[in-house]
Amino acid sequence: MFKKICLGIVFLLFCYLYIFTGTHSDDIIHIVNLKDNLYELFINIFTTPLYLKGIPIIVYDFLQFYYFDFGSIYFDFIKILTSFSAFYIIYIFMNDYMKSSKAFLFSLIFILFPIHDATNYWTVGQYLIITLAFVMLSHRLIHKDKNIKGFLIGLLGSFSGYASPPFVFGLSIIFLLNKQYKKFITFLLPQIIYIIYYLVISKVFNTQTIKGSSDFSIVSLIKQFILQVGTFIDASIGPSFWLKIYYSIMQLTLFSMIIGVVLVILFYKYYKIEKEKTNKQLLIVLALVVLFAFGMFALTGMYPQIAFNLGNRVTIYGSLLISFLVVMLLMNNKKSATVVFSIFIFSSLGISNHWKMWNKTQLQVINNIKTNKDIQKFDRTKQLFVTYNQYSKLGDLSHIEFFAQGMATHIFKFATKEDYKVSTLNRRFVYRNSYLLDKKYGTKIDIDDTVYVYDSKLNELVEIKKEDIQEYIDTLPMDNRHWVQLLNKDNFIMKIVLKLMPRLEYAL
Repeated sequence: MFKKICLGIVFLLFCYLYIFTGTHSDDIIHIVNLKDNLYELFINIFTTPLYLKGIPIIVYDFLQFYYFDFGSIYFDFIKILTSFSAFYIIYIFMNDYMKSSKAFLFSLIFILFPIHDATNYWTVGQYLIITLAFVMLSHRLIHKDKNIKGFLIGLLGSFSGYASPPFVFGLSIIFLLNKQYKKFITFLLPQIIYIIYYLVISKVFNTQTIKGSSDFSIVSLIKQFILQVGTFIDASIGPSFWLKIYYSIMQLTLFSMIIGVVLVILFYKYYKIEKEKTNKQLLIVLALVVLFAFGMFALTGMYPQIAFNLGNRVTIYGSLLISFLVVMLLMNNKKSATVVFSIFIFSSLGISNHWKMWNKTQLQVINNIKTNKDIQKFDRTKQLFVTYNQYSKLGDLSHIEFFAQGMATHIFKFATKEDYKVSTLNRRFVYRNSYLLDKKYGTKIDIDDTVYVYDSKLNELVEIKKEDIQEYIDTLPMDNRHWVQLLNKDNFIMKIVLKLMPRLEYAL
């Protein structure tokens, strides 16, 4: 009965956290594309990067994006069910390797770990926790000698996307350490099938593969691996982690504070401290999951470990290890356990509020575009730019994307049902004669004598003379996506980062 009550409380907590967090970034791209080009998308599925995610996630995403509209509360209901199911599966898996109370706490802290909130509140980003849940369920079924069921669930996990290899290869080591070679092979086989599928499909259909560095070498790989380690330390226990905690707690409302206080009191009164030795096998395996992930991201050269922005989804691998260490090392007496629990609960409630507030902002901006008379009368053959609301602001740092690169056309399409020639304009752009240059992507956008800019903050369409556009650009806010950008430009940290990842020069 006590376990059921605890599960009920967690479910209610998830309901509060997820309701009204909305849809974001790539969600709107898929919504617009699916409603306009459903048949074409399915016909061309093997000539787009979509195949990389595999069938389970394609179905999961496509059904939602086809039937629901941007901002629909139904997305939130599905996020609740997805996250709660993943929470329960992870709890069941960990129950085999640690005491039940600690397994329960580990699962909750991991799911709500503040540095990977994109995997919770962003529909497209949820594929990571879905993948992990399938992989852990497969592992447990095979561990319990249910090999066929485990193999089939393993196929679902592996084909849920290119996020699966670190989870599968890492967790497979448990069977290897216990000399359960048949189970090791059974668990690993679905991943091998997926890798073969990936290679064959990419070769036969000449599809786009996972992003990788164009100047690949052993030296560049080592540099990227070092960058992964360094950014992981920063995101999981360093300045980025503590800034994320602080900024999240600053987002609390009175009501969410009351909820947090009630949960902390219940935890202090009813949580039973059960001391136990750290499972060394599990510690090794979770560390290997992180190392495999570092290796995978080092190969791409594209995904440093970050606590802010939707790119923080990549920290889900490291969050497994950190959550385990937190539960095993920092929560062995009532007082310290309560302090740690309080930090995670209040930061989770705060970050949830941030997503909800940003969702309201997005819906308001979309409605502004829809009803703006100047936008309705604007000549759609002319180039239009949009400024502001490119990211939400979590403290001093940019967090959730909205009018980020490539999003403007889809947002205008959704709002007006018309095709506009519209691009985002921000501080990355510089004026060069008759065009604007994006320093990040190197793209050029031709401009006429008059530049038309939609100010999404003021809901105004403004006209700017070509010779004055650089002055206008210089007045736009900086989108700082990491605390390093807030430091003096000559600091040694920036120099190290640029040495390891030169492509970030545009931002730093």
